[in-house]
Amino acid sequence: MECQRVRGPSRTRCARAGVLAYLAAWDVRSAQLVGRCEPTSGIVSFDALVADVDGPRPVATATRVFWIVHNGSSHRGQAAVTRLATRWPNLILVHLPIHACWLNQIEILFSIVQRKVLHPFTREKPVRLLARLTPAASRSRSQA
Repeated sequence: MECQRVRGPSRTRCARAGVLAYLAAWDVRSAQLVGRCEPTSGIVSFDALVADVDGPRPVATATRVFWIVHNGSSHRGQAAVTRLATRWPNLILVHLPIHACWLNQIEILFSIVQRKVLHPFTREKPVRLLARLTPAASRSRSQA
């Protein structure tokens, strides 16, 4: 994001370099992070993340797989529960209370990524951010 100061109290003009949505899931059984970058967030992106996690064994062969999610628009409410259960019968969606993001382990990872990988007024294009996010995900796997 290219930013420049403009005369006046706290005014900044920025030109956006693009947007990148980072979606991730934490597999507590194997202490593995599964992450992906998408041009936008939403139902299609979230379903692609679920497919990434649900594909390999033992998740695909498990009787039940619990997904603990916050109340994001792509996985909120009964419609999301029905949509995901239709495609993945072993998936059980568990919604956290509305103001309890600290209970979701992936939210803790997102806060670390925000502090250590992303910086305010980052001037990098999405492709370069992706190159920085991938090693950060690998480091979190090795530290688990």
